[in-house]
Amino acid sequence: MSDIVRSVVEGGQVASRYASNGQSCRTLGNGPSQRPAISEAGTTVLYDTDASNFTCYSSGRDRNGSIADVFVWTERRLGSILWSFDTNKRELELDSRNPATSACTNYYMWETRDPFADIALARRSGWYSDPAAKRAEAAQSERYHQVYMRYGGPE
Repeated sequence: MSDIVRSVVEGGQVASRYASNGQSCRTLGNGPSQRPAISEAGTTVLYDTDASNFTCYSSGRDRNGSIADVFVWTERRLGSILWSFDTNKRELELDSRNPATSACTNYYMWETRDPFADIALARRSGWYSDPAAKRAEAAQSERYHQVYMRYGGPE
């Protein structure tokens, strides 16, 4: 499986750390991790993954199985947490892919077709009358393609 590894070269020495499983995880992902996006300073790495076994994080556990998620790894934390969730901080039920970050890492972006990523929009649109049908429609239609941006705070 592909993993995301962050390496620092200093004084001819290379120090590498897994970003896609976090330093405290003893198990590598059971699915590929790909499409890394790194901050200008190199202290933050976002990536999407198909792994379903990223469960050793103190917050943001991966509970949605084979659904692709976006995780963020930070140098400060030396581990990854789930970053693609809805406005109520629940995991999405459709894939999240293609993460990006601003240079200063105060903004994070990713793509999804999950129409319930924005709870207020889903309510205003009346999609909660049949959520399963709406998700099935969204999974097949480019019309629901969204790019979400989250403010991560000053860096």
